[in-house]
Amino acid sequence: MHCTIKQRNIMKITTLLSILASSTILLSGCTVLLDNTQTSESKEKRSKVSTSTKTRGATQKKPSKDSRGNKKKDFTLNQGNYNVVWLDGDSCSQKGATLNLMLSEKKFAAFSGCNHINGSITNVAKESGKLGMEVELQTMRMCDDDESKFENEMKRKLDEVTDYEYINGTLVLKNKNKELFHLKEKN
Repeated sequence: MHCTIKQRNIMKITTLLSILASSTILLSGCTVLLDNTQTSESKEKRSKVSTSTKTRGATQKKPSKDSRGNKKKDFTLNQGNYNVVWLDGDSCSQKGATLNLMLSEKKFAAFSGCNHINGSITNVAKESGKLGMEVELQTMRMCDDDESKFENEMKRKLDEVTDYEYINGTLVLKNKNKELFHLKEKN
């Protein structure tokens, strides 16, 4: 196959952009490792001080009651790594998908099973369970068809997140009342 000079230049630019994106993801990964160490230390401190209960891997405070005696929803959001176990109606634990919430930096890092996805957390309102996310960057590895479909769905759903809550120890990311993700905190 003979390539024109313009085609070769485009291929070189594409390769350089791919290397740049991979370097950015690698640097983000280093930040994630540092955050995970700090998160583990802060979790140990919190568990000694708080009156929380451990429910299937997710730390939740005991729900308080409103003026009528009804249980209030718990909107405690933990920073850290989560396994994606369900995406928009489909079980996906076999794919190895993960989501790391870096709340203090207002960032997230995800892994779809093939590519890494980074973005920003645009809104966190812990008193009401509001959460906004925006995909900004991803690696560009060649994935098989199933991985590509899953990855595209994951990116689309990350951009749609508006709310969160814990249900039976599972962090559920939602768009209004529609459940998008079920996440289990990594141990």
